[in-house]
Amino acid sequence: MPGWAGRIPAHLKVAFVFLIWISLVREQSSLIVDWRLYYAQALVASSALAVMSVIVVYLHPPRTARWRTVAWAFLASSAGGALAYAALGGRAGLLGALLCGALVLWARGEERGRRTYRRLRARRTES
Repeated sequence: MPGWAGRIPAHLKVAFVFLIWISLVREQSSLIVDWRLYYAQALVASSALAVMSVIVVYLHPPRTARWRTVAWAFLASSAGGALAYAALGGRAGLLGALLCGALVLWARGEERGRRTYRRLRARRTES
């Protein structure tokens, strides 16, 4: 017997995660840049990453649930952007957030991350 989450359609879950991300764009942006100086760039970059992540999970479906990929892209972009901003300052947080979010989307889309991991592991066992 599936739980309550099993009865919610997959597209609705993706929309729900997207709406959560969009509602937290201001908080994510203040985490990755100096909000007073770069608020416009931060809002555009965070919103664009959210929209593109939804588009990517439908163009290149991951093996796991699509909503999880969007959620992981949000978490990775927030953490990567915060670390880049803490280390380098300025607008480096924006670049870090975009790169980390794109890396998650690339790795989870069409099992690229799993294939890369298998290749690296096979190469390691050969040596």
